[in-house]
Amino acid sequence: MLLTPPFAVFYSDLLTLKEVAAYVGDAIYFRAMKIILHASGASELILTVSYSHYPVIAAARSIGMTVCELQHGAVSPCHIGYSGSKHIYFPDVFVPLDETWRSYISRTPIPFDAGKIERRWIDQIPIIGPMEFCRKFRHLRVLVIGQETVHDALYGAYRQLKALGISIEYRFHPRMKESQVPLEEQVAQCSVLIGCYSTVLVEYADTKTIIVVDALGSDFLDVLRGFENVYRLKSDNEGGWQSRNIGDQSGREIRGGYD
Repeated sequence: MLLTPPFAVFYSDLLTLKEVAAYVGDAIYFRAMKIILHASGASELILTVSYSHYPVIAAARSIGMTVCELQHGAVSPCHIGYSGSKHIYFPDVFVPLDETWRSYISRTPIPFDAGKIERRWIDQIPIIGPMEFCRKFRHLRVLVIGQETVHDALYGAYRQLKALGISIEYRFHPRMKESQVPLEEQVAQCSVLIGCYSTVLVEYADTKTIIVVDALGSDFLDVLRGFENVYRLKSDNEGGWQSRNIGDQSGREIRGGYD
């Protein structure tokens, strides 16, 4: 067997050539990281996004290292990466941005098709389109919390709302463009926050109107259940925000060559 038995469990349902290739690639990655980590002499591995680094975690644990994860984004009971009491790759130590986030980690196993569970809650959030958004919030200052992985969708929404006359700003993710204005200061100046699965939306849900852009990852914010000031911003175009090709073009202009 190429990998340690626990790690192989994650790949127990291989069906396609693509999955087999991923398995082999991860097996090589696992072996390489095991050598590198052993040579480092370190006793602890610190990382973010643990569910994207299973081979590294498996390698670390195979040589007795402690795995520590620093929170990077929203933690949700419906997030497969943070759910299930028998999740063999959950980090040994989890360091949240705020202790409240730790309570959202589910210790109850959930079905692997967690997306179906997530979709049930997000469908309950009141949907608001661009035009209705303008009618409700035209007089308020709006801030979009950018995220690198869903930049096209967020920036597409920003461009359309700005074209409709909304007083709106876009704060890029720091990996794309550093802002000269502190986040707390920029948030304090607005009344409405728009994002996808940023922790900022949850942390300010008590004091701001929260708009969740309907895009990949928005399901992770099921922790916003129970707040009355939360809306789901849905594109009036059937294909979604990305299909407008607004985000791609404008993103390149402002990001200065990041492709």
